[in-house]
Amino acid sequence: MGSYSLYHTLYETYHAVANLMDPGFNFHLAVARLVCGHLIVTLYDIMMIHSSIKLNCFLTFQMTELTLNLSESVVLPFDVVSYASFLEKDLDKIESKYKSLAAANGATFGNTES
Repeated sequence: MGSYSLYHTLYETYHAVANLMDPGFNFHLAVARLVCGHLIVTLYDIMMIHSSIKLNCFLTFQMTELTLNLSESVVLPFDVVSYASFLEKDLDKIESKYKSLAAANGATFGNTES
């Protein structure tokens, strides 16, 4: 994909890719499937040969399979309410941990409050 002149420029927009460079995103989908498939086969081979790193490979294998499944989904299974709750909790943790450091450097968390 890096061989066209708009690659990683301001002009590489959704419209340009969808209508000019890769209508239907067939090339993008093919590359994603190829990379995920190759990664799954490689990880499986490593898991069978090197038992000492089985857990790491197994977790990466699971994430790769998840990525492949999501790339083939028409509608992504995304729970916006759950994600917002997760972000809010994480932001609270970050704010409680770094509030004094932020204040000492003239920064606030004011723009992150809902």
